[in-house]
This record gives sequence, C-alpha cells and structure tokens, in this order.
Amino acid sequence: MVRPRARDRLPAPRHVSGAGPPVLRLRALEGGRAGPASTRLAGAPAPRARARGVPSSLCRVARRSAVRARAGRLRGVCGRRRCRADRLPAGARRGFGRHRAAQPRPCGTARAGRRGHDPHCLGRRLSRQSPAGRSRGPVGAYVRDRAGRRNETRRRAFARRRRGRPAPVSASAKKHAPAVRAADGAAPRTPPPAAVRYNDWPSVPVPGPAEFEPARPVSVIIPTYRAPAALALTLAGIERQDWPGELLEVVVVDDGSDPPVTAPATSLDLRVARQPRRGFGLARARNTGAKAASNDILVFLDGDVIAESGLIRAHARWHHAVGDALTQGFCAYVSPEGLRPEAVRGHRGALGTLFDGKASDPPWIERHMARTDDFTSRHTDLFRAVTGNNFAISRALFEEAGAFDESFTRYGGEDTEFAYRVQNAGGLLIPVREAFAWHQGRWRDGRQAKRRDREGQAGKLADLIAEPGFRPAGATRRYAVPRLVVTLVAGTAPYQRISDSVQALLANPGGDLAVCIDLAPGRDADRNRLRRRYRHEPRLSVATGASALDVFPASPLHAVLPAAATVAPEALARLESALGDAVTASAGLDGSGQRITITRTWALRRARRSGGQAADFGDTRVLPARVLRPVRRRVTAPTTAARGRPAGPRSAAAQGARAVLSRVAAEARHVRGLRTAWRFLRWLAVGVRWRVRQGFERSASPAHVVPPGRSKSRTAATPDPPLGIDLAVLGPRSRAVFAASTRVRHEARTRRPDAVLADTAAAAAGVRAPRALLSRAPALAVPAFDPALNNPVGWVRHVENRAVSLGPHARLPTGACARRSVAPGDRRALLHAHRLEDTAAYHAGAIARAGTLARIAALGLPVRLADAHRAMEPLLGESLFRLLTADSRNAGVAEREALSIAQRREALRGHSVAARARQVCEAAGARPPPLPLVSVLLATRRPPCLAHAVANVARQTWPNLELVLALHGTGFAAESVNAALAPFARPVQVLRLDSEYTLGAVLARASAAASGPLLAKMDDDDLYGSEHLWDLVLAREYSGAALVGKFPATVYLAHAECTVRVREVPPEVWSGSITGGTMLIARTDLQRAGGWRDVPRHVDAALAEDVHACGGGVYRTHDADYLLVRHGRSQTWRRDDGEFLAAAQAVYRGWRPELAGLAGSPPPMVRPAIG
Repeated sequence: MVRPRARDRLPAPRHVSGAGPPVLRLRALEGGRAGPASTRLAGAPAPRARARGVPSSLCRVARRSAVRARAGRLRGVCGRRRCRADRLPAGARRGFGRHRAAQPRPCGTARAGRRGHDPHCLGRRLSRQSPAGRSRGPVGAYVRDRAGRRNETRRRAFARRRRGRPAPVSASAKKHAPAVRAADGAAPRTPPPAAVRYNDWPSVPVPGPAEFEPARPVSVIIPTYRAPAALALTLAGIERQDWPGELLEVVVVDDGSDPPVTAPATSLDLRVARQPRRGFGLARARNTGAKAASNDILVFLDGDVIAESGLIRAHARWHHAVGDALTQGFCAYVSPEGLRPEAVRGHRGALGTLFDGKASDPPWIERHMARTDDFTSRHTDLFRAVTGNNFAISRALFEEAGAFDESFTRYGGEDTEFAYRVQNAGGLLIPVREAFAWHQGRWRDGRQAKRRDREGQAGKLADLIAEPGFRPAGATRRYAVPRLVVTLVAGTAPYQRISDSVQALLANPGGDLAVCIDLAPGRDADRNRLRRRYRHEPRLSVATGASALDVFPASPLHAVLPAAATVAPEALARLESALGDAVTASAGLDGSGQRITITRTWALRRARRSGGQAADFGDTRVLPARVLRPVRRRVTAPTTAARGRPAGPRSAAAQGARAVLSRVAAEARHVRGLRTAWRFLRWLAVGVRWRVRQGFERSASPAHVVPPGRSKSRTAATPDPPLGIDLAVLGPRSRAVFAASTRVRHEARTRRPDAVLADTAAAAAGVRAPRALLSRAPALAVPAFDPALNNPVGWVRHVENRAVSLGPHARLPTGACARRSVAPGDRRALLHAHRLEDTAAYHAGAIARAGTLARIAALGLPVRLADAHRAMEPLLGESLFRLLTADSRNAGVAEREALSIAQRREALRGHSVAARARQVCEAAGARPPPLPLVSVLLATRRPPCLAHAVANVARQTWPNLELVLALHGTGFAAESVNAALAPFARPVQVLRLDSEYTLGAVLARASAAASGPLLAKMDDDDLYGSEHLWDLVLAREYSGAALVGKFPATVYLAHAECTVRVREVPPEVWSGSITGGTMLIARTDLQRAGGWRDVPRHVDAALAEDVHACGGGVYRTHDADYLLVRHGRSQTWRRDDGEFLAAAQAVYRGWRPELAGLAGSPPPMVRPAIG
C-alpha cells in the first residue's frame, strides 16, 4: 500500500469571509530569483509587507521562504495553511526546535520539478515519518495523534478537483485570483462541485471581497402579492446594488394580485411574470420566477425585503467558486413607516442609518448559527436555518433538488422543506452575513397568526421531512418520505428468499423505511411476481434501471443489504445509531461473510456529481457484527391502573421534558473538545433564553391562552362554583348528592334556607322552608358533579377503536367487549378511549351507576349501556338515557364526536351541582336561581340578511336571552324590520347607527344598550344551531375563561357553491383561534379588557388580545352547530375563497349543513355579490 503524502493528509486551506486576507504565500519563481512585483500573486502584498490581520510569525515564515527561493535552494514555496508555528501547543513548539537540524528531502512534487515544499515547513515535519513524529516526547505524541486522525480521502478529493487545470495554482492564489473568462470571451465555465468534508464551507477557495470580479450573470426573483409599496422599496434596494447592470436581471412574480402588478419605471432589467391566485402561492411563485429567469445564479428575495448594496455581490462571490451551494443571507426586521423609495435609492452607506431610533428584531437564525457553529458542525438539520426571504442557489442544484413543493398553499414551511431536500442533495449550505437585508415589518407583528399557521403545517412537514425534530420519537406510522431506504441486493437468491426478506423489513418495528429491490437484468419473471404481490405496498419499489437514490431522493439514509442475509428486526435501528455523525458505516453479518452498509444520502449525491465515493466526504466506520445482534431485555408485566400506576399516555409535561432532554443529549454528542464544548454551552444558553422568552410570549398571546396562575394541565375553572341559592341538605343520602360542593349547609336551624333537600320527612321535621324529599323524588338522589373537575377540556378526537370498561370484561353481556378496564377517576385513560362499555354488575346500585356515568359522559367519552336497563331512564333523564343506549361500537370519527357532544351537553346541563340545585328548588316549589341573561349582539349592514339573522337567534334553546339589533347604515325600512322581528317572541332592542361608525363602535353601542351580564356576538350571514348558546355558556362554566368561542371548521362558499371542511384543529383547548361570530364574554370581563376597539375590522382578534392582556383566558369549545357562510358582500373578514379551498380538508358540492351538525337547515337566501 502506498502511503499518501503528508500534503494529501492535511486539511484544506480555510478562509473566513470578512476576517481579512488569507495566509499570504508567493508563487513559484522562475530561475531561482525573485521576480518583479508583477510576477507576484495578483492582489498580494510584497513579501516583506505585513498585511492587516496576519500574524508576525507568518510574515517571518514568508520572508524566510522568499530568501531561500532567491538562493536557488527550492523551486517553489510551500502552499500549506498549517505552516504556522503559532498553531501548535507550547510543548510542540519547544520540541520542534530540537529537530531543526534534521533536513528531510523535498517531497516528490519538488523533485519532479513541480511546486515543491519548504523543508522547514511544519506541515511536512508533522508526519509520522518525520523526526518529530518518531520522537518519544510530547511532540511525537502530538504529531502521531494529529496524523492518525487525518483522512487521506480528503486530499484525494482535492487532487481530483485539480486534475485537468492548465497550471497548478495555490489555494491562496485561488482565493485572490479574479474570475477568469474563457479564451473566446464567452461566459465563464461552470464552477466545480463542492469537494469538502461534511459542510466545511470555509475550505472552499473563494476570492476575497476586494479581489472578486463579477463574471457570471445573476437573476433576482421577487414574489409579491398585493403589496406595491413594499415592492417599490425592495426594487429601490436592488437599484443601489454594487453589481454590474449588464449581469443582472430582476423577475417580479405576481401571485394573482388584484389589481395586477405592473412593471415600474426603473433602470433595472425587470420583467413581471404572473400566475393565477390559488391560495398562498409563495412556493409556486418562486418556481415560476425560476422558470422565467435566464441566468444560472438565482437570488431569491421576498417582496418585502430591502437589500443592502452588497447583497448580490456577497451571494455571487461564492457561486463563482462552487457550483452546488446554497448561500443563506441574513435579515433584520424593522418597521418601514415613513420610508420612501427615493430615500433608499439615494442613500449612501449602510441602510441601517435610515432606521435609527426604530425598534427592530435581529435575525432569528443567529441561534441556529450558534448551535451549528456557522453551519460547520456535523448536525443533520442544518437546513432549519434556511429562510426563503434572502438566499441564492445555482440553477443546477435548484432543479436537482426538485424546486419548491407547490402543495404548500399556506404560510410557512415551504423554505424549510426545500432546504431539507437541498441538504440531502449534497448541497453546500453557506451562511453569508455580508448578504444582509432589512425585512419590512417586525418579526413580532402577526406572530400569533404565524404560530397558528406553523402549528397547522406541523403534520405536513412531518410527512416530508424525515428528521427526528419533525417526527415524534418512536412513531410507527407511514410517512410520505421514509427516513431509511434499504436496497435489497437480490444477487442469486431465489424468489422466496427475497420475498421473506421483504416481509421482514416491512415488519420492522420502526416502520419509517422503504425497500428497493435490486434484481439482475435477466430476472424478469421474479420482478413481475414481486410487483404483483406488493402492488398495493407504497414502501416497496422494484428497481428497473433507476437506483434507490433516484426513487427516494429525499430520504436521508440509504442502506444496502444482501437478500440472502438474515437480519434481526432491530438491526437497522442499531446500525443507524452506531453510524453517529459518520458518513458511512458497515457491519459484518454473523457467519455469512457478507456486510450491511448504511450511508447518508447527501454524501451519495455529492459523490455522484464529483465522480468520487461517499467516503471521500466524511468519516467511515467499520463496525463489529455484535452491533447488529438483538439486545436481550428483561420482560416485565405491564403496569396498570389497578396496580397503582395510572394507565394511559404520559402527560404533556412529561412528553415535553423527554423531548427537550433528548434534544440536549443529541447536541451533546457533537462535543469533541473545548471548542465544541463552548459551542454547545452557547447553544444551550441561547435555547434556554429562547424557551423562557417563548414562555412569556405564550403567556401574553391569545394563540395559546391560559389564565394567570393556572397550569395548562388543569382541567377547568376554579372548583366549587356558587349555586345561586342557600341550600340545606339533611340526611346522608342528601349529603351524598351534593358531596362535590361545599356551598350547601348540613343544618337548617340557625337560619332559614331558600330550599331543603332531605332524605325523609322526619329528617326535615321542624324546618320552615320549601323542601324536597328523596323518598318522593328518587331522581334527585343521583350524585351531582362539579363541572370544574368533570369536563371535556383536552378532549381527543382521533383515538383507536378500543373500548374500556369499569370492571372485568367477563361481566359484560354478549355483544359487548372491552379492551381493558380503567378506574372511573382515570381521566387520561378515559379521554384516549373510543367508548365505555358499561353494565350494572360494575356498580353498587342504579343511583351510584347513574352518577358515575353522568360524570364520565361529561368528559366527552361516549358511554354505552350494554344492558340498556330501563331503571336508568328516570335517573339519567330521557334525553341522556336515549343517547347512552345508542350503538357506538362502529362509530367513525365524525359520528363519535357528534355523540360525544350530545352526551356531554345533556350531562353538563342536567347533572352538575348548579343544575341539581335548580331541580331541588323546582321539586320543593321554591323559586330556582335564574339562568343568566344572554344579550345577543347582532350588527348588520345588509338588509337582505336581516330575516335570516333574526331566525338564527329565535332558534336558540337557551331560555333567557334578549336580542340587541344594531342596524348599521341605511336601507332598513321600518316595514321590513318589523316583518323580520314579528316571529321573535323574546325581548328586542333596535339601534340605528350611521354608516360612519366602525364595527367596533357599533358593538360598543350595542353592548351599552344590552341588559344581560353575558354578551354573545352573532353574525348576520352565518348559520347557527339551536344549541349554540347552550354550548358557549356551558364552556364558560366549566373552563372559567373570560372569552369563549368556536372555530369555523365548516364553511359554505356561495361563489363556488360548495361546502368546505377546513383543516382540523383540536377542540376543547385554550386557544385564540376562534371566530368573531361565536364569541361569548361577560360584561365585567369586557369592561376589564377595555371594551370593543374602535376599528373597522379584526374586532374579534383585538378583543382576544385585550382579554389576555388584562389576565383573562380564551377558550375554544367544539365546532358543531356553527357554519360560516362566505358570499363576498361587504364582509369584514376579507379572505379569498381560494384560501379556504387551499386549506380545505374536504370539499363538497352544494349546500351541506349536515357537516356542521345542522342537517335539514335551509340554504342561505343571500345571493353572492358580483365582483
């Protein structure tokens, strides 16, 4: 084996942009004497001139080299970056002097007459064969340790890249040499692909900012939508670029603006490309711009970004040196109020002076820069820091990565997913701080909407990005992009053996993998059999000329496994874990002599472009066969609730803590020394600070609102609410009915109560108060529950079809089955079950059974009476008994949710402590505490909607309400108003307000005229079910929130004549994502929040922010009994129908009110507006 030269084992030259000139070296001089200044390297100072930022020791090395060159002792000067004594430890520098007399002969390149090496060069001496390397002292130990950790393939990769060049040029010359055009004056040749290890972008030879000369044209792509003022500022920033105008074109992409964007008067080579509006089209607009662009360097800027004058030059400098890079610029966020395009265009110097005195947000990607050491670490998720508002990429890499995914039709995530594919394509990610820009608008502006959109995109990103941070640990579901692709090399293995191997791989407990079978060309019969057998298995591919790298290009890991080998089920996971941060790893298979190999996709793709091997770009690990052997674990019996540990999933806090600890452990594995340890500590400090800030922001945000002093894990409001009456309970059975409340008295002799509940007449003897006896009204004996402790907060929509029971399964009657038994108080297990199967054998009696089932039904878990005992009907009530006897065994998601809503509604309004107190008063003949008066605020400026709006209010079953009708504007004739209000039998107040009033002012006037303590806002064009107000009042009661509402999950689009079921959001949670037409708030809470803001639109979002700012909470209940209608007639919520269609989970033709639980409701009578 030929030992590689010491030159080939040394790291590549590094040059950090902006840190001054690189290490200065001289070119080889002809004739053994120093030539004139013109023969020196272009842009380099004279040998004796000391450049700023260069250590004096380095200048001494350069001067000594020049003297030896003039003496004729060498034909060249060493070009190594490591020839610096000040880079060695103190012991190594002292030890080097002892061997100074030992003069090793020049290397082979010097003897052959090519560029030679300085015999005094430390890089030459720091090899295993040098005297320093053979010494036994500290110097020898240091040298041998350094030499043993070098990888010869790194130097070979650079050697391959240098082949075929006209003349060898040193790394320093490459840094300082300007871009050279072809001999015929044509465009310069395409730069070579990256040949560095991992993402070591500082090793790329690139000219310095002062020496760089533009030679390749650049296309700037700017997507925009309805923002002409922001676009004008962006174009003004492009006009002041220090980049040749003949090498620049600008493509503005209009994403369906109305009116359309026109090309402004400018000196730029600018054209406008248009595309139809189909939802949030940022990803599609960038692809449209790339297709319209005519140059190979693509710079992407958002339409609200103002670039500094050196942005394009900073990006292009790197794309002149390497052909497969993505350069990431930096953006600060500032408000552009009062800034004119003329001020930007005529400004001299940095633009930051224009924003003096204005609040700004620094680039948020700096925390990722600290974590990854400016993209030089070995993290597999470097792509997280790539943002689409300021980056550049070569056209070849852009097309190889597959461009942007146009299925992203909502804000956020499209740039992260694209950068993920770029990284897996072997692209070099380079942070360029000189490419700086200013984003028009603070990052904090609209952060709640951004957070909601980001949360909504989490599922889509988990499907497309196969990284642990985007997918839950231990998930076994299938994803669109598998994390691991296993190429099964068939060889001569028979068909049955191949099929068995495929079955074993697909049954892997991890599940996040795909299989690609590599069959020989002559095995067509086996190929057809495999295709027929697995034609419905999307994770299997039978290769026909295309490799697994082409079939699954976005999967980060590829493994090669012989089909004839036998591998344990967990071997692949153990192999991936043993890979660590290496590029490729292989392990032997016991007894077969064969090996299994796993390699990172980015290394395979980079090797394909450069013609090398994946091992050239990182570390290689050869693993023993024992890493694939299964680990024998001690099997223990599962712990259940009956054995003392609550069953069900871990709490959200425990899961979050585990995720944070796993992330910290993953980062700690990258620590290799003091430098990486310091980087890890910096990242940890930044992460802790960010987490703390996020906690404060969430506590100040209506997007995830939790009232002060209350943990998100709490189930409800303050327990033990007031009953509204002075109630006395006499006797043990009566006390058991109100055991959940401390507001009742157990004696009635000190003062006269409003009502008495007694077991028998003897127990209430001598009491002068209205009384109810359990002996005469057994239905009152059912124990009531506190809704603050028994409620559907945190209800889970998607669960497995597994029933639970409250006792042994064998006691269930025929036809009923349960997967496991749970305790009645195990809230987590009950929320994650499909239904509860119950029988009388589990309970001490019918009364105790009724109380238990009512509490469980209030949680939202569908309950089924497997025995349908008729004795339960008078105890539960007719409505609740009918619901509990419904067959829910095969209920789907929608049917289960509808049944859950109906059961919890009946349980909450019929068996809570407040409801039981009212029932006691009615049975005793006393006046029950009244239900609170709800004032419905109905503001309308559309006369055709008046009758429909009043009918919505009249339909409500809430017994105590009034209508406050605010007629906003003209066109409301007295006859039509009286006709619309004629069927309404509740109290009505009519207000007439001029059209100059804003919506906020109209609602403020209506609130002042209202009489009730509770205010409910309803829109004039939406459709409401009869139980809508009941749902809001109950949600306020058990949540204790200041503001409650619903999410518009079902939308009718009058223009398109279709009903849309939009994206799913979790119900029964603390969240500010509620629509304004479903808000319910107490008058006192509204006054505490400052009332309605005097704004024309977004009144609901403003109220949610004010409620939280004053310490209140915002709660979202279920979305049933509400249907949002969009007809485009002067609606305050200005949102295109295309946005609803883009975010739709399902689209149905025509009017489909049953999707919102409103079957049989007539269609809206309002005709869609034209234009």
